[in-house]
Amino acid sequence: IPVNPGKTYSVTIDFWLWSERQSDVNQWYVVAYAGTKDPEVETDLPRIGITELTAEWHNYSYKTYVPSGASDHLYVAFGISCVWETVRTYYVDWVTVSVKEVEARPKPPQLTE
Repeated sequence: IPVNPGKTYSVTIDFWLWSERQSDVNQWYVVAYAGTKDPEVETDLPRIGITELTAEWHNYSYKTYVPSGASDHLYVAFGISCVWETVRTYYVDWVTVSVKEVEARPKPPQLTE
């Protein structure tokens, strides 16, 4: 995704994933990533959820703030982190990626006594 160097961006990846069955065991991680580095290995993608939460469509969303630094583009990725080789069927639909330039990464709220 093309961006301006030296800026900070709010990036949201939103998608629906269909699981064949609901299960409390044999679940796999759902992962997503946004950043200036090309995600090349599984550990580059943060875990944002698990599969098999429902036997139907389930919405997953990932939001992060990315400083572009010297880069003129961002990478986004999402998927399933498979634990072992087996046959499973998942569908992904209604994928949206939102990229908005922001002044700076918002600071967390301060607690007051």
